[in-house]
Amino acid sequence: MGVSPFLRAVVGLGNPGETYARTRHNIGFMLVDRIRREAQVQKKRTLEGAVQVFAVQWADWDLYLVKPLTYMNLSGPGVRLAQSRYGWKPDELLIVYDDVDLPLGRLRLRTSGSAGGHKGMASVLAALGTDRVPRLRMGIGVNPKPTDLATFVLTPFAADEWPVVAAMLDRATEVVRRILAEGFEKAMNWANRS
Repeated sequence: MGVSPFLRAVVGLGNPGETYARTRHNIGFMLVDRIRREAQVQKKRTLEGAVQVFAVQWADWDLYLVKPLTYMNLSGPGVRLAQSRYGWKPDELLIVYDDVDLPLGRLRLRTSGSAGGHKGMASVLAALGTDRVPRLRMGIGVNPKPTDLATFVLTPFAADEWPVVAAMLDRATEVVRRILAEGFEKAMNWANRS
């Protein structure tokens, strides 16, 4: 076991509580929970009621899994609290969140850029004071695009969508594994192929 030179923490964005657990907006939480179930959890802490942090051993690496508890649009302060408490650099984080502009099942990995209209990511970038924060966007979009996006992202996935969601979570888990072992550039080449 050791510390990856590329990645220290995976931060899933979502909304806390059972009401939101299976909604589209919570795909970031779903990925963090998926990795946590596979990992050996060493320690779990909640910092100031704002963010949950799990120290885990997973895929031969020491890793932190992070879930802000302040609701999606206010994710930034919790991420900043954990980042400053543990001394991570912004480019050692991977922020994972939903994207309605990507078709369901599609992944996009980037190491920097704007929030692209995603309020949770905008909050994170504002709190960290840089746009050089790696992110994995997970596609939840459908065609035609719903007119009421706020309602759409807070609805659960439909029964026939879950197999696609499960496959996307499988691929996203592999992306995290590849980042840990090989770095962002090689992982991007693999993640962004489709």
